[in-house]
Amino acid sequence: MTPVGGLLLKKLLSVIVVGAVAKVVRDKMASRSDNEAALWAEATAPVTPAH
Repeated sequence: MTPVGGLLLKKLLSVIVVGAVAKVVRDKMASRSDNEAALWAEATAPVTPAH
């Protein structure tokens, strides 16, 4: 394999890895903000007047 080919492959691999990590982080952030929103709603529920 030529050095250039190896370099391209390495670059492509790193891009794929970074993309996968970014997706996982995004999914984690999204699910965490959902949980925080639910917790916030629970925490503030007693403060709101009963209907």
